[in-house]
Amino acid sequence: MILRTKVISKGDTFTNPIRATDGSEPYIVYAGGYYYLVTISSTDVELSRATTLEGLKSSTKRVARNPQDEITYHNQLTTNWSIDGTVLRFNDWGSYLVFSCFNGGSLQSLCIAPLESPTSIGSTSIISTPASAWEDHDGSVNEVTATLYYGDEIYLTFSASSSWPNYYSLGILTWERRGSVLSIADRNYGPGNNGSHRFFTSPNGSQIWTVFHADANPAGACDSTRYTMDAQFYATCYTDCFYWPR
Repeated sequence: MILRTKVISKGDTFTNPIRATDGSEPYIVYAGGYYYLVTISSTDVELSRATTLEGLKSSTKRVARNPQDEITYHNQLTTNWSIDGTVLRFNDWGSYLVFSCFNGGSLQSLCIAPLESPTSIGSTSIISTPASAWEDHDGSVNEVTATLYYGDEIYLTFSASSSWPNYYSLGILTWERRGSVLSIADRNYGPGNNGSHRFFTSPNGSQIWTVFHADANPAGACDSTRYTMDAQFYATCYTDCFYWPR
């Protein structure tokens, strides 16, 4: 892993990783002058905050949820195998649930279904199936979607290939294109997110960034050695849409 300084806003520089261990399934939001980082360890969900990305490295971690916490169950949306649901919203067509599925096929794909209410969905259709080499390392997989609304475009990113090898990657879908946009670089292996890589903006709103996990093990890993990284997103790209802040 090579560390290089990046600038997210004036006076706010950082080097990756921003969480050196137990950095799986990261989620970042910037609100009220703070970056809030959520990660998952082997035992619980952890939350920390800081006024800068660099400050997240030394910020106090608090347990946001552990397996013993009580939750309220509302409804099962489908009886078919499905994971990693996220909501995709259209101004003209309403809200849809996008999730990883098989839907009668043999490959783990991405499905979409109209969200008829918070607890029910309509007919399910497949919108993406792993068909390229970068989606077929130790298993053909599309999973873990995240949405980005930017200008007149809607971007749907997803993780591809099995999550434990070093070729776990991020892909992107729009109305017009599909492809791999983030893969191995500078000895950061398996960039992706089992929990759902998420987008966040710089404090002045001029930049879009995503947060994801990676690992220094060339053989791949799915444990506490995963660390948390950020990369800037360029919405005008067709491939290599993220700039590695190495």
